[in-house]
Amino acid sequence: MFTTKKISKVIVLTGALVISHWSQAELSSKGGMDALRTNVENSEHNLKQYQSNAQISQENIREISRAIIDLDKTERQLMDNHANLEKNKSALNKIKEQIQSFKSDEAEKMKAEQAQLQELLAMVKKLEANQQARKKNLAAYDQKMAEIDQEILDWDNQNRSMGHLKRQIAEKRAEAVQERSQWQNKRDSYLAEVNKWEQELESSRKTLSEYRHLVSN
Repeated sequence: MFTTKKISKVIVLTGALVISHWSQAELSSKGGMDALRTNVENSEHNLKQYQSNAQISQENIREISRAIIDLDKTERQLMDNHANLEKNKSALNKIKEQIQSFKSDEAEKMKAEQAQLQELLAMVKKLEANQQARKKNLAAYDQKMAEIDQEILDWDNQNRSMGHLKRQIAEKRAEAVQERSQWQNKRDSYLAEVNKWEQELESSRKTLSEYRHLVSN
């Protein structure tokens, strides 16, 4: 903000200009000398007033010029600030776009991993059901083996005194032993499968635990 000094009012005495046209006789008769003195005094006063007004005007011009320069500088700064604000706004919008892209990518990965988790859970459930079924099968095989052994024992007791039945018992026992061997082979095969699937189940549970830990983090 700038201020200007008030310019003093200039007083012009028009009478002084008229005196300069009077004749010598008129000056002598009308008190011309006094008029001339007054005219000189008024002229000196007017000169000083104009000089003062001119100096004040020059100071006001300099002050206004400095104010104009400051205003131009402020305007340029505002323009620069506006340009910088637009650049910053554009940069922030680009960052928002990147973040949105990251969010979409994470959401897609999370969706895929959730599907994998469901598959793993289904596999674990199936393996657990298989384990229960295999335990029942093993119990049934053991029961069958016990029944066969009991049957053989019964035949041995019943036909102990009967020589002609010994061969039959021996043949039946041999068949039973062979069948038992077959069942033992099957049992061993099943036990091997049980061991394999126990390891597979342990591995699957470990993988599931690690995955859950990864998802929770």
